[in-house]
Amino acid sequence: MDVPVKEAAFLRYFPTRYIVAVLGSMGMLIVYGLSGNMSLSGASAKVMFNHTAIRIASGGIDKAAPSILYNDFTCPDTPKIINVNVADGPLAFTTEHNARFLQQGFYYGYQGFILMGAQKAELRSAKWVMLIGVVTCIVSTLLTPAFASAGAFGLGCIRIGLGAGTALSYPAMHVLVARWAPPTERGVMEAIVSTSKSLGPALYGAMATTISASLGWTAVFYISGALSIVWCGFWVMMVDDSPQRQRLITLDERNLIVSSLGDVIGDQTRDKLPAPWCAILRSRAFLVLCFCHSCSNIGVISLLVVLPLYMASVMKYNVTEDNTVLILSALFQGVFAIGLSMVLNVLSTRHYISIVQIRKISTAFASAVPALCLCGVLVLRCNVTGATVLWSIAVVATGGTHSGILANHIDIAPNYAGNLTGYTDFIAGLFIGLMAILAGIWMFTAGPSWKIVFIIMILIYVIELVVFSLFATSEEQPWNRPAHKDDEEDAPPDNIEMTQPTVSTQADITSEGTRPSEVQPENLNNVHSIEPPVTEQRKA
Repeated sequence: MDVPVKEAAFLRYFPTRYIVAVLGSMGMLIVYGLSGNMSLSGASAKVMFNHTAIRIASGGIDKAAPSILYNDFTCPDTPKIINVNVADGPLAFTTEHNARFLQQGFYYGYQGFILMGAQKAELRSAKWVMLIGVVTCIVSTLLTPAFASAGAFGLGCIRIGLGAGTALSYPAMHVLVARWAPPTERGVMEAIVSTSKSLGPALYGAMATTISASLGWTAVFYISGALSIVWCGFWVMMVDDSPQRQRLITLDERNLIVSSLGDVIGDQTRDKLPAPWCAILRSRAFLVLCFCHSCSNIGVISLLVVLPLYMASVMKYNVTEDNTVLILSALFQGVFAIGLSMVLNVLSTRHYISIVQIRKISTAFASAVPALCLCGVLVLRCNVTGATVLWSIAVVATGGTHSGILANHIDIAPNYAGNLTGYTDFIAGLFIGLMAILAGIWMFTAGPSWKIVFIIMILIYVIELVVFSLFATSEEQPWNRPAHKDDEEDAPPDNIEMTQPTVSTQADITSEGTRPSEVQPENLNNVHSIEPPVTEQRKA
């Protein structure tokens, strides 16, 4: 049942659906900011470790210039090295086992909870699943100083908690976008929500560096966690699972969203049906989306991990420690993602392009541009400035993913957008883990060259572009709207023949005052519409 609306004057200028999108974007900023900076290369983690002890234990290797694993490229000079001047922290994990457990804790937590988060967001409440995910990350952050006393095991548990919180939040926001965004605005709202995933680590990293320099490393976790709590109050008060349940909304906006989405999506009165996985796994649209989602995630990992490793090893320049470059790249990525989706949305509303063309154009930007930038870095070799510019352009261009592949989950199955997002991300995570293992084996046995690594990264982007351009669709799949129990009970059995209603006379009335047709009420259940009996007196 729809709740009464409570209209406010500002809602005429800033619709409720965009309030949901902005608050969701802030929530994703918190989640990815807190979790991203607790990785071994994150700014929050850097203030905890004793870098001097780690450098001595690792043979004097500077953290800004890791050892060269691939020696086919060498630069004679070291034109620029970024060193973040932070005081040594209390922790010195000098063993490979400790570092591996700390680094992989987030992966275990994310992979372990992503499927559950997707299912609970759809079957229960996406609003509360999102809140639980953010609170999990906040609590994990606040407990970090205490768990640090337990060494690598304690911080590994914190990383697992951060991974679990991120896994709960990510698919929940896809469910909310599916229930709140009209079809023509899905790309815009998805871009608003998702662009903060890159901006979060950059902003929290800059804040961590500033706070630790004046207040110490423990203050980083207490302050960042405490500030994030403020978001929770706004989320509880101003967001609900669907327009039908939202009070702070105009009636016109509610009618606009409900009429554009149809009578199934967001209908809280219908039975919550499990995802029809037999039909989903046989669907070409899902298989294409799952494959391209995996390629996209692997490509992003290549840009954010592999390419900076190449620059640090060969050029002696660690771009991930340059906060100015990180923040500007994240900001321009958000501007590009939202601007691109808005321009394409205008073209779609004027019937110049279709929804599927929006998805393919956005994906072309997110795959072709990074591939070209990787080719450029390979050609430039030791040009630090040129490589940094190309890296930034590639990161900005990946913002097209938000109105491309990531919005396609909602297109093909808005009722199961959370489940599709969870499962495609889970499968992509498995591929990333498998590739990390194979890369480790290959790196220490065959001794591959950087040229081969770049060719593989470029091919992944090219394959993603070709497959999505040829086979992707934005059509809603038949399995998105399965018949539920009420429809099945209302439908007449196949073996019952529909008959015309009969006209009763006074002679048909029994002595008890009932008609023969009323003696067998089950016959009425097989008739959808029946005219009232007409007596001779009514005829007269």
